[in-house]
Amino acid sequence: MIIIAMLTVGVLIIVTGVMLGLRTWVLGEAKVEERLRAPETHTLEYEVPNGRDPALLKAALAGAHFSSVTRYEGGTEHLTIACDEHDRSRVRDLLEHVHAAGAAGPDERLGHVRFADET
Repeated sequence: MIIIAMLTVGVLIIVTGVMLGLRTWVLGEAKVEERLRAPETHTLEYEVPNGRDPALLKAALAGAHFSSVTRYEGGTEHLTIACDEHDRSRVRDLLEHVHAAGAAGPDERLGHVRFADET
């Protein structure tokens, strides 16, 4: 009987920890999104090509200390990336060199990156 009670308490502690961790993560993402939507934050908008995983792009951006959020609009996914104007070419180079998951080969690249404000 004591073993069952201990297991129950252990499971409850684990579930509570996971729930708190998820809550912290969601609140953190909400803060990043709020900051990126603020008018004083310079951002770039990038339409993720179909078949590409935006999580890989977000991970590469985060590794280079750029914040980003994804949104789904009109059947496509978009990345909103916080960066100063002088970092535009750095972000472009970074995105162009990210390897696509599940692509035909490890050397397949995204090609030329065009941001929403470019014609």
